[in-house]
Amino acid sequence: MASIFRSFSLVSGGLRRKLMAAFALMAIIPLLVSVYLVTTYIFAYKETLWDVSLIVFVTVIVALLGFALMRGIVSSVITLAIEAKVIAEGDLECRIEVKREDEIGSLESSLNLMTNRLKENMAEIQSYGDRIRSINIDINKKVMVLSGLLQIGNTMSTTPQLDVVMPLIVDRLAQIADTDKVFFMMVDRRTGELVAKYASNVDLKDMERLRTRLGEGFIGKVASKNERVIIDSSRRPTKAIEDFIKQYKVKNASLIPISFRGKVVGLVGVGNNLQGFSYQEDDLELLNVFARQIAIAIENDWLVKRTEELAIQDELTGLYNESYMRERLSEEIKRAIMYQRPCAFVMFNIDDFKKFQKDNTELAGEEVLKKVAEILKENVEEIDKVARTIDDNFAIVLAEKNKGEAKEIAEKIRKRIEKFHFHGERTQPAGRLTISGGVSANPIDGITTEDLINKAIVSLIKAKKEGKNRIIA
Repeated sequence: MASIFRSFSLVSGGLRRKLMAAFALMAIIPLLVSVYLVTTYIFAYKETLWDVSLIVFVTVIVALLGFALMRGIVSSVITLAIEAKVIAEGDLECRIEVKREDEIGSLESSLNLMTNRLKENMAEIQSYGDRIRSINIDINKKVMVLSGLLQIGNTMSTTPQLDVVMPLIVDRLAQIADTDKVFFMMVDRRTGELVAKYASNVDLKDMERLRTRLGEGFIGKVASKNERVIIDSSRRPTKAIEDFIKQYKVKNASLIPISFRGKVVGLVGVGNNLQGFSYQEDDLELLNVFARQIAIAIENDWLVKRTEELAIQDELTGLYNESYMRERLSEEIKRAIMYQRPCAFVMFNIDDFKKFQKDNTELAGEEVLKKVAEILKENVEEIDKVARTIDDNFAIVLAEKNKGEAKEIAEKIRKRIEKFHFHGERTQPAGRLTISGGVSANPIDGITTEDLINKAIVSLIKAKKEGKNRIIA
């Protein structure tokens, strides 16, 4: 019975059916009633006034029902249009309440389904956008790093000086891996301590107080083991790491020892104070690249210094060579003339050195040359330059010394060598190894490099002729 009633009702009917019913109720049925009244009442006078009134009342009710039906349809369409406009303006949270079972209800359901799909698509698009932004950030970071590495490479190719290259490397390091602080500690060759040399956002004075020896303390042990140490939220801190965090005022850090020719020469550290931070593998790889750049910079600096040393030093004794000695003597003469100050030059030669070598081997002769060079360096001031010119000949450029002072220094050296016991010296004519020297000074003996050298040579030859083991000025 309910299904039969439902089939005759307009609840589940189509929109076309409802519109036809509404049109019929509002127009056709009232028209038919009007025709009926005209034909029966006006022309036939068969109906009473009561009958006519009843018919008119029923007609009005039917028309009102048609109007209500039409109004419901139009109202639903208007409401749907308004809500569709809201969705079109971007409010994907809007939901249309489905109250009808006709085409309008289907349209409402379809709009809701479309809104859900749009929302899902927008979320996916936003996810893609976030991923693209993340990728762009990574690309920009890598481009920045690559640009920094190229700049470092260009700088190292133009100047090998560590004081120029290292600040640039430290500055570029501070731009990667969410880094707030960067410091580089270098091993002092004299003391064996790790000393802070370069830093970014770190007070070097504070770092200076934290200097340590290799193998001592947390930093010293990390460097001596020559193994990278990572400190972040993914690793459980030890007591030593907690002390480091407190001292260096960082929560996360990467410490990378720098080695050169198998020997640790320094340590680079980067850090930040981010909560819950952990270093990613690509960040660590970038840090390793910069660590290699630092090692290359240190090697370049060492090679340049070594080349300079080889260019001006005697390989056997470590003293300056003859060309450098001549340059320094020329500079001292010019300075002496300009400021009207004295300048002296001394030339030495080991007595009977060829006989010593013949009797004791060349290796013993080299040891003598090294020891004589050591004695010469010990008995002059830092501003004075000691050189080995050729074979067993030595020379000293004495700044700010007159001829008398230069002779006293030469005599002191002669006596030191005379008293020193060299292995194999008993084969010498006097039973000991001795040295002779000639002294010259500016301006007494000349005002040019050649003047002073020639005068010293003449005095040296005279000392040899007079019996050796003496100084002639």
